[in-house]
Amino acid sequence: MTARRRILLVAAALVASLIVAPFVAPDTLWHLVGGPADQGPVDLATLERRATPNDALVCPDGGCRAQSDFPAPRFDVPPAALFARLVDEIEADPEASIVARDDDALSLRAVYRSPLMGFPDTVQAEVLPAETGATLRLYSRSLIGRSDLGANAARLRRLIDALARALPALSTASIAPL
Repeated sequence: MTARRRILLVAAALVASLIVAPFVAPDTLWHLVGGPADQGPVDLATLERRATPNDALVCPDGGCRAQSDFPAPRFDVPPAALFARLVDEIEADPEASIVARDDDALSLRAVYRSPLMGFPDTVQAEVLPAETGATLRLYSRSLIGRSDLGANAARLRRLIDALARALPALSTASIAPL
C-alpha cells in the first residue's frame, strides 16, 4: 500500500468518526475502537506494572508487589466508612461511573472518561484495614495510548485529596502536590 493511500484511508476514517461520533454513545464507540471501556479486575497485591507510562498505582507499604507511585494515605476511620466516602466521591464525579462494586470486599472499579474526547480509563480501588483505621490500594490505567501525560496519577491524587477533605478531623492523609 502506498503512503498516499494510507494517508487517504486514515483521513477517511477520521472524517467518518467525526460524523458518526456525535450519534454514538461513548461506550459503543470505544467498544468498536478498542474493546470494552472497563478493562476488568486485576489483583493489586500481585500486579505487574505496564511497560508503558500510562498507569498509576498507590499502595500501602508491603501492600503490592509492584512499585507504588506515591504512598497510600491512612485514614483514622473504619474501613467501611472510608469505602462509603470513596463511593460518594466517585459517584459525584461527572467523568466517572462505577462498573463493579463489592461492598463486602470494600472494592470497586470505575470507568473515567476524559472531558473532551471521552477516552476511557479504568480505576480499581480497594479499602484495607490499617493499624489504626483504613488505607487504600488504587490503580488507574488508560485503555488507549502509550502515555497518559500524568493523567492517571493526577486522578488518584485528586481522589485522595477529596477523601482527605471529606474526613478532615480524622485523616492522616498527606500527599505531595503534583
